[in-house]
Amino acid sequence: MIKVCIVTGGRMDYGHLYKVMKAINSSSSLELQIIATCMHLSPEFGNTYKRIEADGFEINKKVECLLSSDTPSSVAKSIGLATIGFADSYLDLKPDLLILMGDRFELLAAAQVALIMKIRIAHISGGDTTEGAYDESIRHSITKMSHLHFVTNLEAFNRVQQLGENPKYIFNVGSPTIDYIKETQMISKEESKAKIIESFLKNVVGRFPESDDLIKKHKGKKGHWLESNLGGKIDADGNADLDGFECKIESKKISWGDWGPPYRIFCDKSYDLFRKGNAYKNMWKFVEALGVKRNDLEKGIYHSMSGEHVPTYINDSTNIGLSLEEKNSDISIKYNFDKDLRDSKGLSVPKEFQKNNLLIYKWYGSDSSFKTFRENIIENNLPIKVQFEGKNAAVSLEERIRRKFGVYGIVVGLYDQKRGFYGLKFLKKIVLDDWLGFFKNKDVFYDTGLTTRNKRQYNQWRSNAKFMKTLEEDIYIPKNF
Repeated sequence: MIKVCIVTGGRMDYGHLYKVMKAINSSSSLELQIIATCMHLSPEFGNTYKRIEADGFEINKKVECLLSSDTPSSVAKSIGLATIGFADSYLDLKPDLLILMGDRFELLAAAQVALIMKIRIAHISGGDTTEGAYDESIRHSITKMSHLHFVTNLEAFNRVQQLGENPKYIFNVGSPTIDYIKETQMISKEESKAKIIESFLKNVVGRFPESDDLIKKHKGKKGHWLESNLGGKIDADGNADLDGFECKIESKKISWGDWGPPYRIFCDKSYDLFRKGNAYKNMWKFVEALGVKRNDLEKGIYHSMSGEHVPTYINDSTNIGLSLEEKNSDISIKYNFDKDLRDSKGLSVPKEFQKNNLLIYKWYGSDSSFKTFRENIIENNLPIKVQFEGKNAAVSLEERIRRKFGVYGIVVGLYDQKRGFYGLKFLKKIVLDDWLGFFKNKDVFYDTGLTTRNKRQYNQWRSNAKFMKTLEEDIYIPKNF
């Protein structure tokens, strides 16, 4: 048996490697070995090694290397830790061939150890380019340490050859993800609707979740109860809940999502105020600096940024100097010291914030706009804390809307106190341009509530029931209701 070892550092490569791993695992002449490392082992990124195990794979070794910091020095230290971990792992596993994909820093450690220990390397996706980032240098370095090259396109083939590799060992096979996509069977819209209606008739119709045990599990939210009983899972993966339909419950205000902005001033460590401390403590500092002081008999003294003090629509401005703007699909909230009408602003607002057009929040509308933002942070090592991987990773508005509402649309559960759940509404699918149009027309509004009493960053986008009615495509109500 030939022992083939695959190193995976996170969801970004595991999805590409899945079909390769399945093929090796089913081979009678190959033995699959798996080393999980880096983000897979981080609680912050969702402990995604569990997904590997849930898919039926056995993880042979786990190499801990990821430090809590993301500074250049901490990345370098992580490479050092990974180097030690891979040396120990290879010594135990004794693989005949190592498969690496891409350009992540942990793979540089995996490759250099294999080179020294005389383990042959097969590299997937070599020859690609990443302008301005050190990813490209890492990718080319892994190429030079590898023996077999599985590239994804002709340009990459030529580039690997230009690096001095023998074309006899370069194979233009395309992306392994294509195999996964080809075998994925997407349920049709009508099939999905029929499945939802079937679950509704079986598990939901006429029921009152307030008296159901499930309601306790999901903290009293009828929407969660409905989603569970229609066959969905309560998660925060950013995808539509039910085979392409996002699940909602009818109410006066329906939330599009709790979408935090990729850029938040209190995650920007170029400001002295936020140089130290974790995310929620820095958020509190921010709210104390720009928010409104409140004295409640029950809640005590606290600071808040909510209600009338936060802009709701495009071109709105408030009495504390905050304004909401949209430009080229990007949405920003800015602070203007000159427009802050509070008498105490000179004392409460730090000097480094006493300016106009101070960027507080920014949502990047298009995929390309977000990509530019992401690359700028990475390439220039900016001191801005943004989570780009894992369950709660920052993404563009375009991606959020595409994944949630852009497949088949929205299904809304109809409920009242007399009948319980009595029907379903199916709303049309939405893309970014639709949603931005709704926002510009004031059919979508921004609703937040940051306080020093709560660690959570609320960034809700909502519409009222009257507007949501205009999106209806179909209504299903059983005859007896």
